[in-house]
Amino acid sequence: MAKADTVVRGGMVVRRDGRRMEDVAIRDGKIIAVGEPGTVPDGDEIIDAKGLYVIPGVIDPHVHLQLFQDPFEVNVLTESRSFAAGGVTTVVPMLLNREDATKSYREYTPWAIDVVKQNSMIDMGFSAVLGTEEQIFDIPFLVREDW
Repeated sequence: MAKADTVVRGGMVVRRDGRRMEDVAIRDGKIIAVGEPGTVPDGDEIIDAKGLYVIPGVIDPHVHLQLFQDPFEVNVLTESRSFAAGGVTTVVPMLLNREDATKSYREYTPWAIDVVKQNSMIDMGFSAVLGTEEQIFDIPFLVREDW
């Protein structure tokens, strides 16, 4: 197997079927191997995790980043930093324009995606609040794959 960028060695890896001491190899930001100590590819960076738990990234499928006092772009930056510090790697905030909840998603979504691309420290998707007929007609626009 090809060399990894990073190897996390000797940590207690938490899996859905229990926990066990394993090494984790990472390349290009993705896990490429998990196995008994010494069985995964070598890496350019080695993280000694002896005595530590290695947990998978947490996904929070329902968050509100547009309902706070601060602007959305500030919340994306500060909250994504907090999520990352707590092990949350992906969140799905509501797409909700708090100034005008009836605004078309064709208008609003590109702006929100740009804010996330510029400010988020973790992966984000979106869920939508459908409050008008126009927003319902926007559904095919929202599910585009070229975002």
